[in-house]
Amino acid sequence: MKRFKNKGPKIKDTTKIRLGGLFKTIFLTAILCMAIPVFIVSFTTINSVRDELAETSDTNLTQIATEKDNQISAMIEDQIEIAQTLANTPFIVESVSEKVSANNTDIDYDICDYLKTIADSRDGLYENLFVTAGTMFIADSHDGETAHDVSEETSYQTCIANGGYVGKELSPTSGLPVLIIDMPI
Repeated sequence: MKRFKNKGPKIKDTTKIRLGGLFKTIFLTAILCMAIPVFIVSFTTINSVRDELAETSDTNLTQIATEKDNQISAMIEDQIEIAQTLANTPFIVESVSEKVSANNTDIDYDICDYLKTIADSRDGLYENLFVTAGTMFIADSHDGETAHDVSEETSYQTCIANGGYVGKELSPTSGLPVLIIDMPI
């Protein structure tokens, strides 16, 4: 028995849509007409936002830096007033006067305790507080551990010449940079 192939009329597959010709051209043109403006607007928006953010952040950082500088300056002014007040405290003035007039070079532990109380109350703001009479060491906030001759220090020489000194130097105690405030008694 022979089998025959179906040689009847071919049926077209209608489920397949042919994309070509005029439809394809109109569709691509519409997509490009929408996509190109979107890309241009996106690029322009991103650049303008980036520039605005950079300008705003520069302005804000400048304002913050200025405010912090003002705060630091105010804090330093406050510390200068505290140093002047400390230098004029009757307890310190009287104790120093007695030690100088008696030519007593011993460390005054009462003043040490007083300075230590002040330093401890400031939560580490002060590395050291000390009192000298001329080049004679009287007391410090470390029970006399930092006693040294101050005659060669710039801060001492300037304090004697100008009636006070405020400046940045390396600490003779720790070797770290510190702000030194010297006030005469």
